[in-house]
Amino acid sequence: MSDGLQVLDVVVRYAGAPAPAVDGVDLTVPTGEVVALLGPSGCGKSSLLRAVAGLEPLAGGDVAWDGVSVAGVPVHRRGFGLLFQDGQLFAHRDVAGNVAYGMPTLVRRDRAARDARVAELLDLVGLPGTQRRDVATLSGGERQRVALARALAPRPRLLLLDEPLSALDRALRERLALDLREVLTATGTTALFVTHDQDEAFAVADRVAVMDAGRLLQVAAPAALWARPASRRVAQFLGYEAFVDVPSPGADAPAAVRALVDAARAAGVALLPAGGLLALAAGAFVVAPGAADGVVVGTVRVLRSRRGRTEVVVDVDGVGRVSALAPAGWTCAPGADVALHADAAAVAGLPG
Repeated sequence: MSDGLQVLDVVVRYAGAPAPAVDGVDLTVPTGEVVALLGPSGCGKSSLLRAVAGLEPLAGGDVAWDGVSVAGVPVHRRGFGLLFQDGQLFAHRDVAGNVAYGMPTLVRRDRAARDARVAELLDLVGLPGTQRRDVATLSGGERQRVALARALAPRPRLLLLDEPLSALDRALRERLALDLREVLTATGTTALFVTHDQDEAFAVADRVAVMDAGRLLQVAAPAALWARPASRRVAQFLGYEAFVDVPSPGADAPAAVRALVDAARAAGVALLPAGGLLALAAGAFVVAPGAADGVVVGTVRVLRSRRGRTEVVVDVDGVGRVSALAPAGWTCAPGADVALHADAAAVAGLPG
């Protein structure tokens, strides 16, 4: 049995629910690793995290640490830290008082040791010198940083994070995801991180575990998960838009299908994500007679701005309606045919 967290055939049921919220999940989180539980709302990821914490009773299976079951151990004796979406700071305590609350009693009673640890943690989360601030004056991002410092204060053997960034605006969420990764790595913290945001999971975790309907569908490192999704359902959740069947040898197929299949090197199905097609440079984007082989032709339906670039919704013969990316300022009238090419690094494949 490896060191760290072991989730063994865990089942969680709620009274009156037609199916288990968590249905026979097996998962390991070795010491020092960060694993993200990724899935849509209602898939069971938060229920699984709460079962690991001891906040939900197990209807089956076991939760262990270093091979020793903790199923009968009270929440406060498991040595696990918890961080939730709202941070749950104490309004009657200042920043230092909130961070110190998470420390062991002996440390809290030693003022010098307590103050040193508080300062260390606030430096770590990017809030140096804020010990005396009233938590009511903190922004949402600052509140979550303080909550993270408090959760790390007792040096938990496992940190459980349930959608800790979901209440923040996108730009702040993206920045804090990178900061969170740095903090967890710097402290060597073992963590189980729940999120419904693929980008967030990929930014924070060493491995990503995709859940749906109470079950784990795939567990892999972010790059491997993106390049080799195990099923159509995983690919759909990751954001793949088009699923193109590989034609039989010798069969006629549209040029776009052949281009995608070649890019994916797929044995059964080529997968195209949103933005997996790129428009050719402005001034040369309208398809002319005799366009070069390998060019994917799309008929423009909608143009919209997306983070400084132009997103083009196109219909592609044999593929369907998908979105392509073009440089800022790129424009074209709806109904025109445009030349596109597939980003080979973004296209993936599924077995037949």
